[in-house]
Amino acid sequence: MDGIITQWNPGAQRILGYYKKEVIGKHISIILPERIKDEETLILQKIKQGEYIEHHETKRKRKDGVEIDISLTVSPIYDVNGRIIGASKTARDITEKKQAEHALKASFIERNVILESIYDAFFSIDKEGVVIYWNNKAEKLLGKNRDEILGKNIWEVFKDASNSIFFKNYHKAIIENETQHFEAYSEVLKGWFEVSAYPSANGLSVYFTDITEKKKTILKLEESEKRYSNLFLHSPQPMCVYDPENYNIIQANLAAFNHYGYSEKELFDMKIFQLLPAEDLEEVTKSINSEDVKENNYRGIQRHIKKSGEIIDVEIYRNTIVINNKEFRLIAAVDITEKLKYIRAIEDQNKKLQNIAWTQSHIVRAPLARLLGFVDHLNEYQSTNEDYLELMKHFVNSANELDTVIREIVSNSESFNLNNKN
Repeated sequence: MDGIITQWNPGAQRILGYYKKEVIGKHISIILPERIKDEETLILQKIKQGEYIEHHETKRKRKDGVEIDISLTVSPIYDVNGRIIGASKTARDITEKKQAEHALKASFIERNVILESIYDAFFSIDKEGVVIYWNNKAEKLLGKNRDEILGKNIWEVFKDASNSIFFKNYHKAIIENETQHFEAYSEVLKGWFEVSAYPSANGLSVYFTDITEKKKTILKLEESEKRYSNLFLHSPQPMCVYDPENYNIIQANLAAFNHYGYSEKELFDMKIFQLLPAEDLEEVTKSINSEDVKENNYRGIQRHIKKSGEIIDVEIYRNTIVINNKEFRLIAAVDITEKLKYIRAIEDQNKKLQNIAWTQSHIVRAPLARLLGFVDHLNEYQSTNEDYLELMKHFVNSANELDTVIREIVSNSESFNLNNKN
């Protein structure tokens, strides 16, 4: 009971590398790693008390210095009088078992690190619905700590969701052994989720991500596109969209079809420059493709031709828009044909009035000039008749007033002509 080795069988030799003659009479400490030398004292104390030690896993040091894992069973040895006189030890090498356990543990740790660090929430269940794994993202999204749910039946924990599309797809994945990918809204969690459920022989692994903000953004974009579409389609002004790479018309609104007289198929088979009269094509193409307007908004007046052959004047507004990450050109055409006709009619009328004013003023001024000359001639004769003098005074004043009026008409007519030219 003092730790001296008295027996050493072939099995001990095989495990620890010492021959019998090398250890008999030596202290047991020769096969103990330095850090656990006190272990033997504790074992012997238990043996002295008549205790039995079974499958104690510990370390021992081989002859070559290598430490090995062993499973140790120790029992007291009694003499004929029932006194404990020694200890019998049986050691089994469990190094490979321990290595396998360490490898498995490392694998679990690595798996857990991966599952805890992935962006998705994750949980796994067996085929009966018992929760096997529940990562931290699942805790946050589903509001259940892993301690609350591990080993519990998920169908029981989330009874309120038993009829949801989520559980229906989970059951489907298990029963049909087919992966399920889907997006769904959770009434319980008040959010949208993207889910992938992977069946296996052991059960089901579920990855899911909160896509509520993504969904809100998509819905806003869809609403924006719908508003744009409504504004575009129902605008009273003819509008169309074309591809600047090949000039193909890809979209047009109702006003464009009605105003130009083309059907949807006819217009979508056309290129944008086919709305121009042939004689205007070269000049307009140069204008809209110039470096000054290629990347910026464009505004100008063009002539367009309808399906009927009627040529109209239009004011063009062109902007760049982006559809599915590709640039296109949006054109709005305001028909100003009647407006230009009205302006030209006014200009023609003003020109006629100007000619009339100029002509009439000169016709009237000629006899007036002769009359004023005649008055000047009469004034050369001296007369003291007061009535005569008063009459001549009024006559001269009236003639001068008429001359002033005529000069103003001529001056205004010339000013109007200069302003028109500017």
